[in-house]
Amino acid sequence: MNAKTQSIELGGKSYPVNFGLWTLRCFCKEQNLKLGDLQNLTENMDFDTMIGLAYHGLKGGARVEKKKFELTPIQVADILDLDEKGFEKIMSVFSGSASSDEIAEEGNQKGAK
Repeated sequence: MNAKTQSIELGGKSYPVNFGLWTLRCFCKEQNLKLGDLQNLTENMDFDTMIGLAYHGLKGGARVEKKKFELTPIQVADILDLDEKGFEKIMSVFSGSASSDEIAEEGNQKGAK
């Protein structure tokens, strides 16, 4: 496991998860979010945002670990359906990611200027 990833088990299989700068950039671009939006992401989260966050976290983990990633967002949703605490595990990694907190705070500071 890379220091920038955290391994979680979903549906009986282990996956690396990463919410580094590139992962968050891709997620924000797809969801049309700004950096400051990450701080309150869970408020009124819709299904597209939830699945997108999980998808990008798993894809980012695979990228950092230099592993092949072939899951689609639909497959990620199916995996989360099999593991009732699956999204909770993803959110735990996201919440514990120093980069997501720092980036969100930095985005808020830039927006305030």
